[in-house]
Amino acid sequence: MACNLVIGLSSDFPPYHAKNSKQKWQGITVDLTKSLVELAGCSLSFVEAPWARSIRLLQSGDIQLISHFTMTPERSKYSQFLGPNHTEKIAFVAKNTISEHVTHATLLPKFEGTIGITRGDEFGTEFSQYVFDTAEVKSKLVIIKNNQDRVAMLLRGRLDGMFFDEMSAQRFLAKSSTLKQNYSIRFTFQATPVYWGVSHQFVSVEIRKRLNQAWLYMLQKNMIEPVYKKYGLTINMSKFDFELVSLLGEENELQK
Repeated sequence: MACNLVIGLSSDFPPYHAKNSKQKWQGITVDLTKSLVELAGCSLSFVEAPWARSIRLLQSGDIQLISHFTMTPERSKYSQFLGPNHTEKIAFVAKNTISEHVTHATLLPKFEGTIGITRGDEFGTEFSQYVFDTAEVKSKLVIIKNNQDRVAMLLRGRLDGMFFDEMSAQRFLAKSSTLKQNYSIRFTFQATPVYWGVSHQFVSVEIRKRLNQAWLYMLQKNMIEPVYKKYGLTINMSKFDFELVSLLGEENELQK
C-alpha cells in the first residue's frame, strides 16, 4: 500500500462500530471506510478515543479520518467532507416514568430531568435550535465523555434521558423487555447528512483525489446497501437524492 490512513473511533457504537470477541473492529462504518481506503490504494488503522478527543486528533493530524461528521463552519477550518455516507436521525430516549407529555422537541424545556449528550456532538441546525440554543434545555444537559458512559449513566439512574442515534437506540431498547418497559424513544429530530471528515492539512492532495475517486466508484457500484444488509439493516439510498453528494473540493485542491 502506498499510504496509511488512521481513523478515530469512539467506544462501541453499534451498528456502526464495535469490537467483536477477538477485539477487532466491525460494523457499518468500519466496512465502508475499509472499502473507501483500500480503493484509494491505502491501508487503514484505527485509534480508539472519545469523540471529542477524536476531533482534536483530527485537528492535530494524529488521525486523518473521522466518520459520522456533521458539517459545520468551524469544522471546515480543519476538515473537508466526503459523502454524505449516512443520514443520521437523532432520537430522544427517556425514562417512561418522567415527563410523559414530552413527545416533541418543542416540549423539551418542560422535561423534568437531566439529559445526557456526548461531548463534541453536533447534530444539525434543528437540534441546535431546540437544544444548544434553548437555555431551559441547555441547563438540563450533562456532558458525557463517550457513548458507553452515557448509556451506563442512564441505566444507573444518573440520567433521565439522552440523545442517541435512532438506529442505535432501537438496538439498545430491543436488548430486553425490561428496557422497553422502562425507556422509550419519545421523538426524533430531522435527519441530517453525515460525512467522513478528512484532514486537509495532513492528507495530501493526491490521496484526497484518490479518496474522491474511490467514493464515486462505491456509489456507482452500489457498495453501500450490501454493507447495511450484512448487519441485518436496510438503507434507502434515495434519501441521498436530497443531498448533493459532496466530494473533497477539487477547486480548492487545485489551488494548493
